[in-house]
Amino acid sequence: MEGEGMKRTIWLVLILAFVLAGCKGEGEAPLATADAAAEDSAIQNENKLLNDQLILMQAQLQATEQELENLQIEMESKQPIDPYQELLIELTKQYPALRPFAAAQTWTSVTITNDLKTNAVLDPELLEIIGSYLVITGETIDFTNGPQSDIDNFSLLLANESGTYKIDIAGRDVMTFPELAPGVYFRISSNTADVGKALMSKPDYVPTDSWETRMLNSGMIHVKAEDSQFYMVSAFRTRGVAIQLLNAAKQEIAQPQSITENVLEEITFYLYGNKIQMNVYSTYIQIKDGSREIWYQVDKEVPKQIQGFISAG
Repeated sequence: MEGEGMKRTIWLVLILAFVLAGCKGEGEAPLATADAAAEDSAIQNENKLLNDQLILMQAQLQATEQELENLQIEMESKQPIDPYQELLIELTKQYPALRPFAAAQTWTSVTITNDLKTNAVLDPELLEIIGSYLVITGETIDFTNGPQSDIDNFSLLLANESGTYKIDIAGRDVMTFPELAPGVYFRISSNTADVGKALMSKPDYVPTDSWETRMLNSGMIHVKAEDSQFYMVSAFRTRGVAIQLLNAAKQEIAQPQSITENVLEEITFYLYGNKIQMNVYSTYIQIKDGSREIWYQVDKEVPKQIQGFISAG
């Protein structure tokens, strides 16, 4: 009997041990799940913290950019305004249709008109040059009895994407817009009159002069050298180059049978739509006036003097 009681006791202990072991095994899974949930919660909290920091940094960056923009506006408002720019602003407010003439323009079409004669300007370089001169440079001019002109007056018909404009050149440095601002005169570059003189048709009242006089009175020149070519719109330069030739010691000769020298510079004088071409060699100078050709033999210093006058600052 005692043995059977002992066996029952042992069996009870074993059963209890199995039960406890089973309970312990079943509790491990919930514990692992809780740890994972805690870890996920920590990651989420960290991500939220980083996201909040990012939002804060973005707001600070936006505020800094706005502060810089406000500071730039304040600095610009304190800078002194160029009186000339201020004048142009006022003029374009008063005459809004003339706003394109507050700065240089490149015109796609320019026609010069005088005495019912028209000449179209086709050279792109000349179109750009003319556009650079037709800029209002000062206040309107008050003429009591109209402008007193010392030039052959002419008109310009201009066109580009801004529109079509008619301008009357009423003086050496005076222009007016007969359609947009009649009777109002604006100051412009005096070079405009020189370009007009070079390219317009010869007025009927102007007599035909010798090639020497026409060269002296030309409105502009074009210089073509071995490595460059350009227009010069300057009464001083144009007249000065002509004087260099006319004052030079030279001897008129027949056209040489053969020339081994290269042309150093080809200088073209423009007056009333016509050209006089001067080809400069090292010891010769050739003049082309229409169908007429004149040859001179010169000292080697003469071409150097002509070239020096053109290139002098």
